[in-house]
Amino acid sequence: MKITIEEIKPAIGYCGATFTLGMMIASLGPTLPSLAELTNSSLSSTGALFSMRSLGYLLGSLFFGRAYDRFRGNRILAVILIISAILIALVPLSSILILTAFLLLIIGLSLGGIDVGSNTLTVWHYQQKASPYLNALYLFAGFGGLLIPLLTGQILFLTDRVHAAYWILALLILPAAFWVFNQPSPNPLVSHENEDKKEHDLLLIAFFGILFFLFVGTEVSFGGWIYTYTLIQKLGQISTASLMNANFWLALTIGRLLAIPISARIQPEKILQVNIITAIISLGIIILLPSSLIGVSIGTFIFGIALASNFPMTFSIAKKYLNITGKLTGILWALGSLGAIITPWLIGGLIESFSPLALITTLFIYMWIGFVILVVFNLLVRTNNR
Repeated sequence: MKITIEEIKPAIGYCGATFTLGMMIASLGPTLPSLAELTNSSLSSTGALFSMRSLGYLLGSLFFGRAYDRFRGNRILAVILIISAILIALVPLSSILILTAFLLLIIGLSLGGIDVGSNTLTVWHYQQKASPYLNALYLFAGFGGLLIPLLTGQILFLTDRVHAAYWILALLILPAAFWVFNQPSPNPLVSHENEDKKEHDLLLIAFFGILFFLFVGTEVSFGGWIYTYTLIQKLGQISTASLMNANFWLALTIGRLLAIPISARIQPEKILQVNIITAIISLGIIILLPSSLIGVSIGTFIFGIALASNFPMTFSIAKKYLNITGKLTGILWALGSLGAIITPWLIGGLIESFSPLALITTLFIYMWIGFVILVVFNLLVRTNNR
């Protein structure tokens, strides 16, 4: 099938938006010790920044999910990106933790709007052809997440100041904003084939919400705390910690790239089961070799590949049983955000109270819970289909 430049123009903008999304999400982990120093705060206190950003993400998902249904989506997305750039540039100027937390809360609102918007607008524009473009969104988010730890590590190594990292990030957001602004907004999708699907089944929403809670909380926590874990475990210096963080995002990127052809041939339920089992094994490697740079690096890389497609695979399963609207997408995204609010905060306290290995053991438990839930769901589906 021939793809024209005009056809991919909207996708370029939406992929650019998720590229900046990945950068903003990945930026907090490597810069957390620097932000703690700037605000004269403890590591556990600054760990609350993850939760504040995720709270904003939750609220942004709910609010903007409705807004995209009512107004011109591309204009909304472009404005959110511009506001995000301004807020990101202000973060290193704050020397008060409460002010920094407030900025992260508003940035989280923007992240929720960018994520819900790019996914919803992609579905509305490409409709039945949306699947490869949706996978591309997550792939470019991985590219953004891969770039920032490497960039931040080099800047901190050369200048020992976090300001330049945030200001460069702010500048990188602007091209996507201007591109999206100049593209026409798609109309909300109305599909008769979804009339037999449910939109307000609380049991199904709860099921997928729990999985999103686990997967989003796991990805945000590991991506945010593995940098600190590397330093506390004395696996290396700042440059090594940055590379470990980049290792995780590289694995996410590779996993999302592999997911595109694999998902065209294999059912998402089977892919998700394999992903969770692989994640459990990879975390087991780190638990067995917690102070080995090689062991942690291998475990981190495998874990990243295992997590890479969990979110889109879960969303693909949800589309089979729920009538996905912009509003419902926002609700599911918000439920997932609860995991990103609670889990990093929980892990930060456990790390300070016990040891950095709390990061790995907590997520190990999360993956087992996800596996049990998925098995129970599959059994219920098979029973109802008989």
